[in-house]
Amino acid sequence: MGFLAGLVPALLAALAFGVQYVPVKKYKIYDGTTFQWFMCSGILFVGVVAGLLGGDLARAPVDCAVLGGGALWALSNFAVLPLVKLLGIGLGFSLYHFQNMIVGYLVGRFGAFGVPCLEPAFPGSLYICDLGCGLILVSFVALLLVEGDNEKEAASSPAPTVHGKSQIEQPELTEKTNLRLESSAFSAFALEVEEEEEEVRSPETAPPEAARRKPWQTSALGVLLAIVAGSLAGVQSVPATLYNLAHPQYPSTAVVFPQCVGVWFASTGIYLVYSTMAGLRKRPVLHAVIRPAFVSGCIWALGFLFMIKGIHQLGFAVGYTLDAVGPIIVASLLSICWFREITGRRQLMIYWTAEGLQLIGVVLITAFSKQ
Repeated sequence: MGFLAGLVPALLAALAFGVQYVPVKKYKIYDGTTFQWFMCSGILFVGVVAGLLGGDLARAPVDCAVLGGGALWALSNFAVLPLVKLLGIGLGFSLYHFQNMIVGYLVGRFGAFGVPCLEPAFPGSLYICDLGCGLILVSFVALLLVEGDNEKEAASSPAPTVHGKSQIEQPELTEKTNLRLESSAFSAFALEVEEEEEEVRSPETAPPEAARRKPWQTSALGVLLAIVAGSLAGVQSVPATLYNLAHPQYPSTAVVFPQCVGVWFASTGIYLVYSTMAGLRKRPVLHAVIRPAFVSGCIWALGFLFMIKGIHQLGFAVGYTLDAVGPIIVASLLSICWFREITGRRQLMIYWTAEGLQLIGVVLITAFSKQ
């Protein structure tokens, strides 16, 4: 019963994280800073409602460590925009997911930061769990191959209209609008990453590939940002987990409100600093759409609520792994079945192979560990 009590909310969290950006898919988010602030307003709204309905505001004081966990999420989410611009969505998100997955798994596997260690179902079974984690990481590499193939096919295909404007799509622009690798909190900036001038070059005026190639210093900076963002994401729920362990008299969802407050305060600080710097440089702060961003934030907060319940029952290594990999599967299924963004026999074969590796990896980690 305890396993099902953890598995169901973990799957619901994966579903929420996988669909959270569907409401904003057709809208522009510009540089993402204002979008994040509107989104975090939705996160705070759900946090307050959850705290009021659960009686958590009167029962448990706001914990500063959990506030810090929310701030880590906000910083991680904000770091995605520059790494996408530096590396592209394929390499950038693959590195992020790799780091997010491996950090979250290792924290629970070895009991870092005081989190309970992953316990084996029988002697030696943890090595099978490690194999499952390795299969999931290999699947990220396979997804990179899918994207590379899509870029080649899309080089001569027309782009979908954006706000009624028809555009000629290049491989670089196609890469930025693909939902395949979206998951968790980071995919918002992949929906539409545009240059500030919003200039769309035609194939005739586009610079040659050699001219567009970024220097190694730029790539190194992008890799560093991907590692930092993924690492922050992998540990952002650790304070909430430790709080629940230290306060078993409270329900596991008591951390939702302080986590959401931390997200909102950090995002507000980021927005104020960004808008102030933009004003000093006499550059406009472009405002993203409000309501869809707010809805996305509400969905994320609900996903976090379910994720905490899953981690509480399954343990950090298993619960977090499910909610790091599950959204990728959900978003990918949406990409194929709903948005029709992955086509072609070869791309689909690679995609389903990657998804199969992810499912096998999750099953191995879940089945050969003790919940």
